[in-house]
Amino acid sequence: MQYQFYNQLPKEAQEIRQKVFVEEQGFENEFDERDHDCFHFVLFNNHQPIGCARMYEENQAMVLGRIAILKEYRHHHYGTCILQCLENKAKEMNFSQVVLSAQVRASIRRMAIFLLAKNILMSIVLIFI
Repeated sequence: MQYQFYNQLPKEAQEIRQKVFVEEQGFENEFDERDHDCFHFVLFNNHQPIGCARMYEENQAMVLGRIAILKEYRHHHYGTCILQCLENKAKEMNFSQVVLSAQVRASIRRMAIFLLAKNILMSIVLIFI
C-alpha cells in the first residue's frame, strides 16, 4: 500500500470522490471552498488510486472527512488504513484531537467504534451530517 498527501486537491481524489459521492450516492455540490484549505490524501494499491480523504484544522482540532474507497476495494480494511494514516499525520502536526466528519451510515459508525475499541484514534469527536 502506498499513499500520498497533497496541499491541493489532486486529480485522483477528485475522480474517486466523483465516483463515490456523486455517481454512487447522488450528492450534489461535492466539491467546496474548503477543498482549497485542506491536506488531501490518496491511497494507492499497485500504483492505482483506490481511496482518498481530506483533513483540515478547525478549533484546534484536525477534522477528517470526505473519506472514500472505490466500490471494488471496499471490505478490505482500507478505510482503517486511511484513518490510521490521517491520525499519524495529525500527530506529526501536534494535534491531540481528531474530529471525524461523516455521513450517518452504519458502516462508518462501526468503523469508528472498532477504532475506538482498538485505541487506534487518540481522541475523536464524531460529527454525523
